[in-house]
Amino acid sequence: MAIMFSNIVAVMDHVFMNFRNARYYIWVCSLILGSAGFYTVIIVGGVRQVIPLEGGYLRAAYIATYVAISFFGLRFYIPRLRNVWLGGMMDEKYISLRGSWVGIVIGAVTGTIIFMPQVKKIEFLDGAPYLLGVAVVFLVFTLILVFLSFYTGRSRRR
Repeated sequence: MAIMFSNIVAVMDHVFMNFRNARYYIWVCSLILGSAGFYTVIIVGGVRQVIPLEGGYLRAAYIATYVAISFFGLRFYIPRLRNVWLGGMMDEKYISLRGSWVGIVIGAVTGTIIFMPQVKKIEFLDGAPYLLGVAVVFLVFTLILVFLSFYTGRSRRR
């Protein structure tokens, strides 16, 4: 009787663990797919500032960008967000140097795309070349993200 009860408990524990995993995957996948939509709009909007896209090409750019961001998000964030789901801090063992630099470049490009229309409105910079303004804004965002990625993490470990 005790063996049968322990088997039932083991089966129920397995079912609840699978239910908890399913809830986690639903939560993290919806979070990543929703975020990918937001970043897709920003990135394709920035590309449209440089390259005029319309019709089928615009739809293809939206779909390709959304699929790429979703793929990389699902690939890299599913294991990283497990501790966050359980109430802890994000696990730093999944953060690589190459991944940090890719994130810094993508973040700086996104920030540059968002803020360049506002920079164009500044009358003081009206005579400056457009590409110089883009380079300066990109450099500022890159330096901010390098500081937030590397220096703050190093000071937190001490």
